Amino acid sequence: LHLNVGIPPVIRINGKLIKMDLPELTPEITHEMVYSILNEKQKSDFVKYGELDLSYELNNVARFRINVFRHRRGEGAAFRLIPEKIKTLS
Repeated sequence: LHLNVGIPPVIRINGKLIKMDLPELTPEITHEMVYSILNEKQKSDFVKYGELDLSYELNNVARFRINVFRHRRGEGAAFRLIPEKIKTLS
């Protein structure tokens, strides 16, 4: 899942980026979405550095690796699903 100001949320399916059938994200909505998953230390670090990497678990349903960033249009985030089962090297 990719969240960026000025475009609808985008998902990646089989390597292709697909815009969701939702309204474009505003700076305010994107900020609210990003900050809703951050704890106080993470918020402070994000303000200080303008970028943050973290992991997030959604009610024992799924885990994500997230990169939160700031760019010229505002804030954004990229969510990457962490698989439940890790593939073997063979």
